Amino acid sequence: MAADLFEVHSIRTDVVDLGHFSCTCGRWRVEGIPCAHALQCIITDGRLIQDFIYPMLSILFYR
Repeated sequence: MAADLFEVHSIRTDVVDLGHFSCTCGRWRVEGIPCAHALQCIITDGRLIQDFIYPMLSILFYR
């Protein structure tokens, strides 16, 4: 969905796809938590960060 795609401009331009939990920087895929680019998009779009963290990486998963 196009509403989930964002371009983040800094030293380089990265594309964040919130619908697929991905960013062209690759950190989100490797670490399993949103990278700084993705966090910027999530916050700017008014969404909840916890909705974009894999359940296995949250404290609630282990309770």
